[in-house]
Amino acid sequence: MKIRLKLFLLLFFISPFFWFHLTSSPKEFKSEYSQAPTYIRQKINTVFTDTQYIDEFRWNDATKDNRPFAGKFFYNKSRFLFDQIIIYLNFLNPSLYFQVGKIEIIPCLLFPISLAGIFRLLKNKKQKILLLGLLSPIFAYLTQRQNIYFLFPVVFFYLYLAVYELSFWKKKYLTVFLSLIIIYNIFLFLRSTLIL
Repeated sequence: MKIRLKLFLLLFFISPFFWFHLTSSPKEFKSEYSQAPTYIRQKINTVFTDTQYIDEFRWNDATKDNRPFAGKFFYNKSRFLFDQIIIYLNFLNPSLYFQVGKIEIIPCLLFPISLAGIFRLLKNKKQKILLLGLLSPIFAYLTQRQNIYFLFPVVFFYLYLAVYELSFWKKKYLTVFLSLIIIYNIFLFLRSTLIL
């Protein structure tokens, strides 16, 4: 357990995610979080009360081929909620970490290890951790802001997956890998500071 905590702290403190928060403008940070209640209120209103999305699809279907029943069958609250689930799960999508022009939150070298961590958890029957991981994008989903201010729980989840996998590695392989990660993060940090 101690090795996992040490690994987590090491990977967290050398990650661009940590350095971005440390060096970012306090005004931006405060601005984003001060607007969070408004973002959440708008999202809740959209999901539970706004039927415009559904009505538009029904109207198009009914007027195009005169199929009002088909419109009601395909476009209803259940379909809308299904779409919301897909949107929610999309916040777990790792593509954010590979987008050009952004500071990589999870380094490319670390992400495959995170995937291996998922299989290791399943193998060791630790599904509860994966279920907790599924809850990590809630804040980003409710605010509808796919940025690093609201995706930090997702970052922690991916870091934990990597740490869990790495904790089973032999010491010599772990040392080599951590050396590569440190060098890579130094490169990312220098690149981001030089660009900025």
